[in-house]
Amino acid sequence: MAGRYLVTHNPFSLSPENRNDGYLRKLSAYRLDGTVLIYDAPFHVFEVLIAEPQTLVFDFGEYDRQGALAYYGMASAEFGQWQALNPQPGDEVAQVNWDGRVTSVDWVRVSAIGEKNGTPVLEMDNFVEPGASGGGIFYEGYHLGNNWIRATDTEATTGQTVRQFTLAALNTADLLALSQRSTVRNDADPGLANLTTQPTAETGTLDLLVR
Repeated sequence: MAGRYLVTHNPFSLSPENRNDGYLRKLSAYRLDGTVLIYDAPFHVFEVLIAEPQTLVFDFGEYDRQGALAYYGMASAEFGQWQALNPQPGDEVAQVNWDGRVTSVDWVRVSAIGEKNGTPVLEMDNFVEPGASGGGIFYEGYHLGNNWIRATDTEATTGQTVRQFTLAALNTADLLALSQRSTVRNDADPGLANLTTQPTAETGTLDLLVR
């Protein structure tokens, strides 16, 4: 987002005050073609800017008068207000999915829009892959939210699966306000370039979604 912010799911209740979270000490990011943009970036390279119940935003600041992520070749999405775009049950959205090896975009149907534990959510009639948490949900070209949780409804007496679906946490006002920020955090570490080399060992992955 805006060349400097990385938006994803908040799986560990990470807060801006807790920068030594035991579950997340380093961060890696990849370009659309699969090449490494950032590998094992430590916490001092980025700032935990927003930590909402289901959305996490990292700020990589600005470098050479542009967002640090844009400087290193990562394109930004356009973020939209879901209330204004007004997706309805039956509409189709583009969902970023990941099978543990390859990222893809799935076209899925909206089944409902509502709220879960105080978070506005979009319900989709697919069953996203484990580990795809944080993948973007797009409607009419705009990012509306990110994959949060996949769920299974079962029949109480038989345990038979009735249906499976995915919930996405929708964008909040605080997240959208970032595009209007006038303050400049111009302290992105130029050493970020040193973190973009290919990893020399297989990188493990965390399943951030399944509950």
